Order: sequence, then structure tokens, then C-alpha cells
Amino acid sequence: MNNKLTKIAIATPILFALLFVSLNESISLEANVMADPSFGGLFTITHADANGNIISVQKVHNLVTNEGLECFGDLIFEGTAVCVSENTFSYLAVGTTATAPADSQTALIAESGGCARVQDGTVALDTSTTGQREATVSSVFSGGSCEAESYVETGIFDASSSGNMLARATFSSINLGVGETLTINYEIVINNA
Repeated sequence: MNNKLTKIAIATPILFALLFVSLNESISLEANVMADPSFGGLFTITHADANGNIISVQKVHNLVTNEGLECFGDLIFEGTAVCVSENTFSYLAVGTTATAPADSQTALIAESGGCARVQDGTVALDTSTTGQREATVSSVFSGGSCEAESYVETGIFDASSSGNMLARATFSSINLGVGETLTINYEIVINNA
């Protein structure tokens, strides 16, 4: 009888340890899957002078909004009424307020009224990498209506006005002078990692 109690006393902590490790492994794997982004993008903001000389280049990660995720889901499953027009996300916009990106945002905080959204009409999906799809949207902001403003935010939309915002980011302030340009590239990657 003592022998059986001794075996149980020794086995119980080992079983609990194995169960704890197993649960921890399961939680850890789930956390890694959840933490590993499979849908995200990067904005590259290039400021150039009137002669095309680069003044600055900034690379900032985006925040994909709830609206963007709903549009993504809607385009695949038609499960919501968010993206009923089902237009492509090919319009970039700039704004003047540095409020931090939040997933609940549906528009830039202060989109520039004079410097209108610019569409990239040549967006194509790159399928050259196995298990990954990538697209780049590129727009150049220039001209008198864009000059003399201080830009600190950008976003990507599916319409020339209003529409749905897929993602937003803020960056260090850029003041456009006469003849200067602001080029924004948005690279988005979808992978099966």
C-alpha cells in the first residue's frame, strides 16, 4: 500500500508538469500563429526637390483598419455590406494630422483638401513567390495645390473620395516646397505563413 502511494506521489507532479508543458506548447503555438501577421503593408514616403533630388525617404508600417479587414473578408466571402462596390484599393491620400493610427479609423484624420487623392492605375499582383502574393500601389503628389502644406499621414482607399480605408500610417512631417514632389509607395503582402 505504501509502495502504491509512493508511486502516485511521484507520478502526480510529473503528470501535472507534462500537462502544463503540453498546454503551454499549445498556447504558445496559438500565440505565435496569432502574432504572425499574414496580411500587412509598408508605406515608403519619398520627398524630392524640384530637380528630382531625394530630400528624404521614410519607411513606416501600416495599421490595417477594421474596415480594411471587413472589406478583405467581404471581397472573399461577401459576408458584410461594407465593400458593396468591391472596388480595388488603388487610391493613396495624404493628410495633416499626426494622430496615432487606430483600427477603428475609417478615414484620415485631416485629409488634405487641396492635394487630392491620386490613383495608381497600374496595380498588379505579384505571384512570383510561392505562398505569397504582393502588390504595390504608387502615387505622386505634386503641383501648386499640394505645396505649402505639412504632411504627416497617409492612407489607401478604394475610391477617389470617401470610400473605404484599408490602412493608415503616420510619418515625420514633410513640407512640400514649390516644384517638390511627394511619392508614396504602399506595398502589401499576403502570405500563408
